[in-house]
Amino acid sequence: MLSFILTAICVIAPVEVLQASVVHALPSSVTTAICVIAPVEELQASVVQALPSSVATAICVIAPVEELQASVVHALPSSVTTAICVIAPVEELQASVVQALPSSVTTAICVIAPVEELQASIVQGLASSVTTAV
Repeated sequence: MLSFILTAICVIAPVEVLQASVVHALPSSVTTAICVIAPVEELQASVVQALPSSVATAICVIAPVEELQASVVHALPSSVTTAICVIAPVEELQASVVQALPSSVTTAICVIAPVEELQASIVQGLASSVTTAV
């Protein structure tokens, strides 16, 4: 069974604390997993895929966030265009991309806005194709 999701979670109003997660247990095609376009004080966002999947943008943050913990995990081979993209100011950012089996990633972590504290990590268990890591 294959599922197709256009946008899993989209935040369009200010939130103090948000814990958003998208989990796929079956093969899936996702256009945007988590999109934040309103200010958030504390955000913990995670995208987990258990079976082979195709993801256009896993986590996209375009509004100011004070504390952001973003993670993208792939248990089986997957195709990801952008894993984590931050284009708004963030005070504390902890971003991680984990791939257990061979996968194709175009951009793993992309930050084009001011960040005070940044901890970025990319872990690949087996050989994978990554165009831009951090």
